[in-house]
Amino acid sequence: MKYAYRFSLWPDETWGFNSALFDVFLLFNTRVELTFTEAEFEAFRSQLSHDGFTMRGIVRVQYQEPEVVL
Repeated sequence: MKYAYRFSLWPDETWGFNSALFDVFLLFNTRVELTFTEAEFEAFRSQLSHDGFTMRGIVRVQYQEPEVVL
């Protein structure tokens, strides 16, 4: 089953990133939506974590194909 996941991306505070990176994320931090199966999402989340990023405010809804309106 596929889900549409919505979340914000944020640098992991424990990684020692320069404070300027946090300032940039504050300016450009928006919510994104990506579609995954649960397993794909966990793999994606793990990869981001490995690179020093965390996901915040994660929500998901069951994915439905968009309907084209003519």
